[in-house]
Amino acid sequence: MVLHFLGLDHIGHVEGPMGASTAPKLREMDEVVWKVYQHLNASGRQDWLLAITGDHGMSDQGSHGGASFFETSTTLLLISPKFADVPTESACELNGNVYSQHTDQTDLATLIGLLTGVGIPSGSIGVPPARTLLAFWPQALERLRVLLQLQQHLNHLVTFVLIKSGRSHLFVPNEVADLQQVKNEIMGLLEVCSGPVSKSSNECGRLDSRTDQITRRLLSLMHRFQKRVLLSAVESNLQVVGISIIFMWVIALSFCLPAMCEILCTQDIVHLETTRDQIYTLMVKLLAAFTLSILGLHLSSLFSSSLVEEEHQTWYFFSTSVLSFVIIVMAVADHASDRLRVRGTRILSITLILIVDRFLLRHLNKTGDKWIHLPDLTDWLNENETILWSSEVFAWLLLVFCVRLVLCHPAPRFRSYHMRSVGSLLLVAVSQLVYRYASSVPSGGRSHAFSWTSAVWPARIAYVCILLDLFTSLQMTAALVRWSNALSADADHSHESPVITSGGNPSVSPLHAFGLLAMLLGRPSGTLLWAGVLLKETLLTHAFHSELVASSRCSAHAQTKMKYFLVMLYWIQGWTTFFQAGNSNKFNTIDLAAGYVGLSSHTNALFLLLTVSYTFAGPIFWQLSLFYRFFASQCHRTRWSERNSSNHLKGRFGSLSLGLLTATTTVSATVCFILHNHLFIWSVFAPKLFYMAVLNIVFIPLLVLIDVF
Repeated sequence: MVLHFLGLDHIGHVEGPMGASTAPKLREMDEVVWKVYQHLNASGRQDWLLAITGDHGMSDQGSHGGASFFETSTTLLLISPKFADVPTESACELNGNVYSQHTDQTDLATLIGLLTGVGIPSGSIGVPPARTLLAFWPQALERLRVLLQLQQHLNHLVTFVLIKSGRSHLFVPNEVADLQQVKNEIMGLLEVCSGPVSKSSNECGRLDSRTDQITRRLLSLMHRFQKRVLLSAVESNLQVVGISIIFMWVIALSFCLPAMCEILCTQDIVHLETTRDQIYTLMVKLLAAFTLSILGLHLSSLFSSSLVEEEHQTWYFFSTSVLSFVIIVMAVADHASDRLRVRGTRILSITLILIVDRFLLRHLNKTGDKWIHLPDLTDWLNENETILWSSEVFAWLLLVFCVRLVLCHPAPRFRSYHMRSVGSLLLVAVSQLVYRYASSVPSGGRSHAFSWTSAVWPARIAYVCILLDLFTSLQMTAALVRWSNALSADADHSHESPVITSGGNPSVSPLHAFGLLAMLLGRPSGTLLWAGVLLKETLLTHAFHSELVASSRCSAHAQTKMKYFLVMLYWIQGWTTFFQAGNSNKFNTIDLAAGYVGLSSHTNALFLLLTVSYTFAGPIFWQLSLFYRFFASQCHRTRWSERNSSNHLKGRFGSLSLGLLTATTTVSATVCFILHNHLFIWSVFAPKLFYMAVLNIVFIPLLVLIDVF
């Protein structure tokens, strides 16, 4: 009989190992195990085994994709009356008849196959514990037959290694000969000692000791083979991998080089009419070149294991440095048509973004490797429920009244659309607060009730409210597009972008619905994080839209360099948000609870979609916002020639986005190729490459769709 308990696994993913539902579920499992044990013990039989184990451990966050001790270690409890008569030299006595002994998880498949009689799995490299062999096959002849099965299985694996896979270095010749000698001894003892007692009494007098000796020899051979196979489990054709990486470099450089040449070009500056225009264009070029250089510095940092582990520090530093440089450019390099009040507003917006980043968002979640265990602002909020709820309400008030009502305040002609979007955001706020309350209160008072089960329908209602907010935002965008088409023939407004702005303020972005989705999928503190992110995005739109207008009045070259800079800035902000959400380059920081929000049962497709959307919400949100805010408006020109021109411009900047993505992936692949024998290849470099590979799968189709539409 096999009992598979999934409840504890789901609870761990949603609430973590210390969640409120963990203890009741463990008590329920204890009751089941106790009933099974009582039934077996009362049967009077001695040939039973009760095995209790888990397929993995769990981190403090509820994940199990990393390499930490708590994720890779789990308990294997074997209960049987047969263990009472087994010598205890190889085990540590804990209490009475309870002993502790280390074993590998791969050993369990081999052991269960032998005990049940179904046979050893053909590819298993597991080694059954010696204590279990002694307990369940105490008779020498019985154990010899089991040892013969093990020898034949190991011989099959050795044959595969030596002949088919070509990895002959895993076994040396004397070990192969020793394995064959073990088989001959087992066959000889079985042939002689299975006969009449009169024939075998002299030859089998030392059968027990010889069986013990054969057991030790065979298990030693199996252990040696197991370790070598695990160390050499994956061997790749380095030549094929190397050619693939060269091909990746060609693709990455083809995307990046055109933008790099335009950013670093200096011929356009000398043709400007005024000195002020020349200074402004030069400062914009320096800003773009500086940002390009630090992104190149990030690529070189991927060769360092420590910098990959603490990559969040790199992005935090880059974000602060670039925004500080922006303030310097805005303060020093003014344009003749740029009013002081407008310039001061832009500088104030960037300063506010720096303050929100520095003193709030980066302190919400500790991440990385060295300091992830330290308490952070999220831990403090979780310990103070009143403050946590107050912060959530504050975050929603900030979004509704500050971001949506004030910063996105439109021209009077769009007032009705705007008020609908404010109302839809209020519905989203109420629905998500109801969901948070439902998920924080255990349902039904039952010992096995999950708090997340009672929150299924509130979460689904919240999904509907987010779709409603998306619909109202798209309605307002459609109205702005119609206005844009009406103004497109007006030369006095040719520099404006009505989809981005209305009445001097950023419009309501439909992409904010994606941020609202990330709020719903995340932990309660994620509401505060994404409120800050949406505030940052709106302030950046406000600041850089007016900056683009100023640069367009200076020269087309200055505007082009400013747009290239925006592509790189939004790339930096995307990764900054990724790490501010608590993610890292380790698998154990992936919040699998996001994949269960609104689901009453596990569905692979929906679980994968929700988990990936939440994990990469930062990079996806910022890149989509970039193209909506600064490039989408140019696709609604009425004249075909202008539309072709705008699509060409959008393609150039989209190529830079693809270049940044493919360059990072290519460098990660190159690092794994060069350092494939490095100590941290599987724990540091390979996970980074995996993250980038998944982001490519998600990101490239999105960028292609953006370029098409």
